[in-house]
Amino acid sequence: MTPHGLSTIVPRDLQPELARTIQSLPAGAQMAADGEVAAGALSAADALALINTRKYNLLSIDVENYEWKQEHLLEIGLSIYKPSYQTHALFPHIVNFHIILEEGLKYANKRFVPNNRLNNITGQSIIANKVQAQTIMQKVFDDVDLSKTIVVGHGFASDMRLFRMWGLEFPQHVKVADTMKLWSSLVPSAKKSSLCYILDKLGIPYAYLHNAVNDSYYTLVACLMLASPEIRNNLVIKEKEIDDETGEEVVVHRVRCSPHDQDLELRGPDRKSKRRTQQMYFHAPRESFPVEHVESVLKEFP
Repeated sequence: MTPHGLSTIVPRDLQPELARTIQSLPAGAQMAADGEVAAGALSAADALALINTRKYNLLSIDVENYEWKQEHLLEIGLSIYKPSYQTHALFPHIVNFHIILEEGLKYANKRFVPNNRLNNITGQSIIANKVQAQTIMQKVFDDVDLSKTIVVGHGFASDMRLFRMWGLEFPQHVKVADTMKLWSSLVPSAKKSSLCYILDKLGIPYAYLHNAVNDSYYTLVACLMLASPEIRNNLVIKEKEIDDETGEEVVVHRVRCSPHDQDLELRGPDRKSKRRTQQMYFHAPRESFPVEHVESVLKEFP
């Protein structure tokens, strides 16, 4: 029997790639901790196996709250992927909902988190009060059928706490796939796991993070990439380096064709700005060795 009963739950032509993926996972990614299991959190191995059955809907959820009072929710983002009608699609059809909470309109983030409430790149937003928002979420839960759905989030345990403070409880049987876990299982040596960092490394263009639906959409796209066996099996290069602190040889993982960390730190617009919420989406132009840079990136293609 292949790992996680793959011979019975995934398409036959995908079994070798998925088996290779799961066998290569670090030890900590094979099983979720007891407390996480109780909360519905899937291990990376279980998330990969279940997502690749193409039988589970994916519901990505993100919430934005007021930076000074966490109990005040400002926005909810919902992004839905249903594989039933797009099993072999080359690009996913994703449906998005952006709820702007009426009670939160009097609050605006700006000190620690940018206020991107009106910068919804996925479509039209909805203004709703708390009762209406909870009704909308319940209707979405009913539509996707949470027993046949995997909830996707980025550091979702904190979002669940916010929803609980807000008065919304998730059913105990809900399954949760966390993109932070999927990322660390692919690149165990990575020291960063923020959403923007993962998007940069995976080559997913983005803008206006900290808008709830933008975040839920990007999280879902990242999840689909991170759960793709062929991508996982071919995207990462393992290299040996000498650790600057210990002087010991260590294995590091590098994503092919992705920007280097030092280049990401140079993103514009103005690093000297004292504003903590300065938008940081654009990379500083490369000024030296342009031809050599392109050549080096092309050589990393699998």
